[in-house]
Amino acid sequence: MGFDENGVFFFCVDHWLIDSVEAHDNEGYGLYPSHCGPGRVLRSVATGANDTG
Repeated sequence: MGFDENGVFFFCVDHWLIDSVEAHDNEGYGLYPSHCGPGRVLRSVATGANDTG
């Protein structure tokens, strides 16, 4: 249940979608699309992460 290190981490992805995700108190990233093309975040939340949340 939940995420230990990172919530959702994408690298070099196009046309991505993060939908209905909750990422709380992650050690690294909450929601983090890195070096990505177009995408969307819908109905999602990240809180308490060390970065992006």
